[in-house]
Amino acid sequence: MGEDVVDKVLERAGRWGKFQLRVFVCLLLATLFSSFSLSYIFTARDIKYRCYIPECEKSPWDSSYNPDWLQEFVPFQDKSPSRCLRYGSANTSISRLGSSTCSKESILKNVTVTCDEFVYQKKEITIVHDFNIRCSENLWKLTIIGTLSVTGELVCLSYTGFVSDIYGRKTLLILSMLLSTMVGLLRSFSPNYYAYAIFEFLDTAFSGCTYGAAFVLAMEMLESKHRTLGNFALSCIYAFGSVLVGLAAWFSPSWRIMLRILYTPGFISILFIWAIPESLRWLLSKSNTKEAKKVISQIASENNREIMFSSISLLGVRTGVDPAGPSGFFDSIRNRTLFVRMVHCSFTWICCTFLYFGLTIHSTAMSENVYLSFIFAVMVEVPGYIIYYYGNEKIGRRWMMFFSLISAGLSCIAVGIVAEDLELVKLALFLWGKCSSTVAFTVLFSYTTEIFPTCSRHTMFSICSMFGRFGSMLAPQIPLLARISRLLPLLTFGGIGCISGTLALLFPETLNCKLPDTVEQAVNIGKKIEKIKEEEEEALS
Repeated sequence: MGEDVVDKVLERAGRWGKFQLRVFVCLLLATLFSSFSLSYIFTARDIKYRCYIPECEKSPWDSSYNPDWLQEFVPFQDKSPSRCLRYGSANTSISRLGSSTCSKESILKNVTVTCDEFVYQKKEITIVHDFNIRCSENLWKLTIIGTLSVTGELVCLSYTGFVSDIYGRKTLLILSMLLSTMVGLLRSFSPNYYAYAIFEFLDTAFSGCTYGAAFVLAMEMLESKHRTLGNFALSCIYAFGSVLVGLAAWFSPSWRIMLRILYTPGFISILFIWAIPESLRWLLSKSNTKEAKKVISQIASENNREIMFSSISLLGVRTGVDPAGPSGFFDSIRNRTLFVRMVHCSFTWICCTFLYFGLTIHSTAMSENVYLSFIFAVMVEVPGYIIYYYGNEKIGRRWMMFFSLISAGLSCIAVGIVAEDLELVKLALFLWGKCSSTVAFTVLFSYTTEIFPTCSRHTMFSICSMFGRFGSMLAPQIPLLARISRLLPLLTFGGIGCISGTLALLFPETLNCKLPDTVEQAVNIGKKIEKIKEEEEEALS
């Protein structure tokens, strides 16, 4: 049905009141929970350790990581002790705890041996300890966890759009949260590495759509002038959730305890069965006007507004709603304009995720405190959300995408060109680039929901987001380019930002436009009425 009819009925029922506040708080909680999938950064992170020296130390757990005498017993590289090697000894009895004195005279520095007991820099427990994932030959077991997490998101996004458009946004949101909660808790009881890896994959295979489902529900609930505020709130709460992940890891003695702290509250999603209604626009796209009228009556009742039966009856007026589900999706991609738009949007997603996650990976090396580095890297996104909130409504989505991506690209190039001794200048440019990439990524979320019709909105969103995951999979490999040249990684980020920013000008402008319900409305979004009439006359002639 026509978007203006929905807005008219919603206005009479109350645009913002107790009902909308309750639903939006639930969606914020779901968004907060969706950020917990980042926990693998801490549970499977590589940590610092070195060989235990039994002739000099009483216990691996009571020993200092880098005592003054250590260089006499362990080889060093870049001021750090070797992880798995120690110098050999002429005294064959040193392998037994306390069987020899701590003397460097018997040490053979031209001989190195592999050790089987270790001293860790910090006392927190990760899967490195529990599953014995040590030394360079096992490092792949840690790095592949991140790949499994992104792969799980890819699998999730390949089906969730269809599930959402066929069975509803609310159904998808609740199922994804409940399944992720159960898998996350099971992961905390993993008996071995392979069980942990399987649960990591399953977690994101279920939870990868939680943010998207909450986001689409929020955008379809809000009118056009409030969508930017809604996106701003969801983005900030996601950042806050990421901070909670860092804090939970910081203050948890074990990765198992951390996962239980993060995932147990997920059972609150059971209450969403009663607290969140199905999307009104989705119900109308499925021609379920009976249920849509119940939702409107509920909104009016909770907002203490009186609504006439004639107003509710407007929802039964059909004005050309395209059906949701597979047929709606295929109708959309059969349209040349929407198909090209989907390809363009998918390319922009790849570029944005590549730039955003690539810069995030670079930011984690800002200090020795990995928790503080992570939290700082997340908090620097908040200024980007503020810029998005105030700038998006002033200059529009298209120009905001252009300026933010170009700005991020030029900042990356500048970081590579500026002299090494100008550390503060390089840091400021890097942070501005990260902030700009955050703005672009946030705008893209809103843009993707606004340029496709209701009948295929979540499917299109999932497809574009799914392609975007290829960018996040490529980003961790970019530092390898530094082996060829120090400038290559930053120049790559800069080039991608500038190219995608320039192409963003080809998108239609959706500022203050109503969400399109039909394919025709989506094709004509952002066009002036006169231009639409000219195109219709040309088609008839």
